[in-house]
Amino acid sequence: MNLKPLLVGLMLALCLGVQEQPGVETEDATILQPGDKLLVQVWGEDIPNPVFSISPGGMLVLTPYYIGSVPAAGRTLAQVREEILRRLKALYKDPQVTVSIVEYSPRRTQVYVFGEVEKPGAYSVSWGATVLDAIGQAGGLKASADPSRATLVRPGGSILTVDLSRLIFHGDQSQNVELKPGDTLVVPRGTVLVLGAVKQPGQFPIAPDLRVVNLLQLAGGLQEQADPRNARILRRDGLILHVDLWALLNEGQAQQNLPVEAGDIFFVPEAGGLSGVLILGDVKAPGLYPHRPGMTILQALTLAGGYAEGVTSAAGRVVRKGETKEVD
Repeated sequence: MNLKPLLVGLMLALCLGVQEQPGVETEDATILQPGDKLLVQVWGEDIPNPVFSISPGGMLVLTPYYIGSVPAAGRTLAQVREEILRRLKALYKDPQVTVSIVEYSPRRTQVYVFGEVEKPGAYSVSWGATVLDAIGQAGGLKASADPSRATLVRPGGSILTVDLSRLIFHGDQSQNVELKPGDTLVVPRGTVLVLGAVKQPGQFPIAPDLRVVNLLQLAGGLQEQADPRNARILRRDGLILHVDLWALLNEGQAQQNLPVEAGDIFFVPEAGGLSGVLILGDVKAPGLYPHRPGMTILQALTLAGGYAEGVTSAAGRVVRKGETKEVD
């Protein structure tokens, strides 16, 4: 038997190598597609550069081996090898063939994005795409979205919680999960937290065009001891907005009726100023806590239950009598 062609084929495979792509399964499990390049070497046949590309029509044209075109796209490597071997048996006694991947063409897969995004639906993404890529294809998040509670549902039934707020606002790349074929990303509708001198403090679901006056109605209105001139909205990006409820409710100043976004914390202090320390943001139990002389930021953080789940450290902001100081 002439082993020279076999050795040449093996050396060619080693030199060219297999250019693997992220997310591609093991070689025999990969579904082939047009553009994939295969090394096909038949023992005893001296064919120079026996590398063949799958045509746009999905065929592997193997005319140098006198077996015509073999259907390849949509099949695994093992299935293509079996078909080649079947055809060779009509020409050779006990034929031997080597079939391997030289290069994959760029892969794409389908994922689904639903919930509070601008354009929910199915999207074709490249291998290695992440949840942030999928959200970008879906037009981005709506203002009503709660990015901290997104879920990624795998085809096998497993569910991952993805905190997109940590990714978007704090650059936490651990939340930028790589997508797998058939994944479904669901972004839920957000809520607004109302604290302080209102009759029914709590969390309320976000709604289209929700504004301060609507939020006050949901919270049952102001308590008698409320200080309506110094209400605050804390945005999830750390922005603090002053709201003069007195001007809104008694003077009709519509500019005070600010729109409310998912993740906002709306706080109405008591008259005479805060009677404690207001702790808001990425903590387990945001709210108003008693102040003790000499209290440190770490002690205040402990009162609020520590960092919220998934948060290990964060930049903070201390607001005191109009003065703002950044802390880390």
